[in-house]
Amino acid sequence: NITLSNECKSYTNINESCSSWEYDTSIFQSTIISEWDLVCDRSWLASAASSAYQLGYAVSALLFGYLSDKYGRLPILKIAFILEIVSGFCQALSLSIEMFMISRFFLGVAAYGRYLTGYLLIMECVGCSYRAAISVVISAGWIVGYLLLPALAYLLPHFRYLQITVSSLELISLIWLWQMPESPRWQLTNGHIDDAEYSIKKAAVVNGKITEQEIQRKIELLKEYFNSDEHSKDAKKQSLLDMWKVRKLLKYSIVLYCSWFTISFVYYGLSLNVGDLGGNLFINCFIYALAELVSIVFLYYAFNKCGRKPIFVGLMLGAAITCFAIIPFLFTESFILYRVVIAMIGKFCIASTFHLIYLQTAEIIPTSFRQIGVGSCSLAARVGSVIAPFVKELSAFTHPSVTMLAFGTLGTVNALLALILPETKDVEIPDTIKETKNMEKSKKKIRM
Repeated sequence: NITLSNECKSYTNINESCSSWEYDTSIFQSTIISEWDLVCDRSWLASAASSAYQLGYAVSALLFGYLSDKYGRLPILKIAFILEIVSGFCQALSLSIEMFMISRFFLGVAAYGRYLTGYLLIMECVGCSYRAAISVVISAGWIVGYLLLPALAYLLPHFRYLQITVSSLELISLIWLWQMPESPRWQLTNGHIDDAEYSIKKAAVVNGKITEQEIQRKIELLKEYFNSDEHSKDAKKQSLLDMWKVRKLLKYSIVLYCSWFTISFVYYGLSLNVGDLGGNLFINCFIYALAELVSIVFLYYAFNKCGRKPIFVGLMLGAAITCFAIIPFLFTESFILYRVVIAMIGKFCIASTFHLIYLQTAEIIPTSFRQIGVGSCSLAARVGSVIAPFVKELSAFTHPSVTMLAFGTLGTVNALLALILPETKDVEIPDTIKETKNMEKSKKKIRM
């Protein structure tokens, strides 16, 4: 067996580039590799296409973070949805790999802007007793798509038809998007008191659990709190530099950046190397999706029993241990079942930490910094995910055990760093810097 690079040299003059290729179409009729001959000296473009999507995520993390904190969650969410649909169709109809990569970049910008803005909007609309459950429900939508993807790819083995189908399904989202409310917490924090009062009254009427007098009393308490000098002072600070000037926030930020980078690097590294496990590609992908489904079911029950920190540290160590445990099985073509089982356990652990880190970060960073803060954390994650597609290239030049050793080492270090973070279970999400500093000592009395 010779590698692809050796095959190129065996059948062509060493100074002559490859001109045409025949591809195995038994699994996929058409991929970007076969469409634009991304082999030999052009093989790196396939990984670059994946990285373009992750680079879009990185840009989105800061761009949409700033815009959402400044102009509101809802209008930016609508823009992200529309851009995502348009970019998806442009990607499906691309005439060249360059056009595909540009479309994929903007798809990444829009997709992450939509997810992050929507996630924070919803989390800011619920109380602390519901945050964990709502976070799991949001993640469930992602899992359903992940579970359906192998089936869609099997039924539509042409990358253009697959992308058109996925983008068409997103059109359904536009129906309910215009029924979404703005975040009352953002409205109050940014001085839109009348708009916030309308949003709160509308939510109270829909819920039908409290009287008009009780609604008005709570609104007056909220107005008094959000108009206080302490809150107004913090609300004006919205840049990353302002956040980093606070020593405790800087310490938490560094730990969160390391956590997001490690989780993303390991998560996408394992996902993109699913083909190295052996066996059926579609079944392995479906098993990985099942691992994610199990992870959110586990989190749903674990959130009510344990704190965020012990769950996170335990899962991170679990992911690291599975990466170390799979190494001996990578030196043989046998034991495919063992490799798949161990990889599934690892995927379960790292997927759980990915869902958990979103919630934990949103619960630590104050409202006036939340979107830009979570966005900057996501930027660290995108560094990991941009690097991840090239891990497969590293495995080809060295050995898959090298990447697993790197994953396990990073996971272990990250688990230890996470011990620095505060426990946020049953604590109201902070609106001011002072509340973040004191969140381990006391709980807020005003509840949304």
